[in-house]
Amino acid sequence: MKKALLLLALFGASIGHGQILINEFQPNPTGTDPANVDIELKGTPGALFQGWVISIESDATSPFGTVDRAADFTSNATVFDGNGLLVLSMPDLENPSFTVAITETFTGTVGVTTIETGGAPDLSFFGTIYDALGVPDNVGDEATIYGVAMGGSDFSYTGDEPQSVFRDGVTNAWYAVNDPAGTDVFALDATPIAGSVFDIDPTVTPSTFGSVNPIVPEPSTYAAILGLIGLAYVAYRRRK
Repeated sequence: MKKALLLLALFGASIGHGQILINEFQPNPTGTDPANVDIELKGTPGALFQGWVISIESDATSPFGTVDRAADFTSNATVFDGNGLLVLSMPDLENPSFTVAITETFTGTVGVTTIETGGAPDLSFFGTIYDALGVPDNVGDEATIYGVAMGGSDFSYTGDEPQSVFRDGVTNAWYAVNDPAGTDVFALDATPIAGSVFDIDPTVTPSTFGSVNPIVPEPSTYAAILGLIGLAYVAYRRRK
């Protein structure tokens, strides 16, 4: 039985010890832009977070590559909760296209510093980059987002500005809900998925700050795990 429980634990362990990920935020919330926006991070339960949230202009029609937002959380004693989640609040982000990054430090100047070099981006302003996500608001801007270049991920254009982006609560796969939401959720490559497939429909509940994100159940995977649990339990009973 212990082996079965270990298998379950390994299956649910989708983040390495000490790793920090962007877990959820709202690129363009429905309605009037708020004064502040929440950024949810995912890390090791009980661990201290000290770092920066950075937003980089990624509109191809603008001076893309400029750091246009930078929020400093290095002096705040903030820790990840029991689920490994931490919600930070910062002044509202400019609407996409942009790249959001979680970094160890920022030594540049907001509105002046650019990472654009015409080649590989200049990432010397950030120390360790924990995670990054590029969000385009049109096909043309897919070439001017920096998530992958910063060691993270980039969305393909989902057909509109996402009101919410989040990682699957188990697999950490990225998904987006557009504004207006409709009935589909979009994968990182912009493949549409019915919101009803998730355990919590993200088109109905587009944000879950402070709690585990929606997941896409994978019947074949869960069936295999349950089968292993069943076999382990039978073996356990036979040994008694």
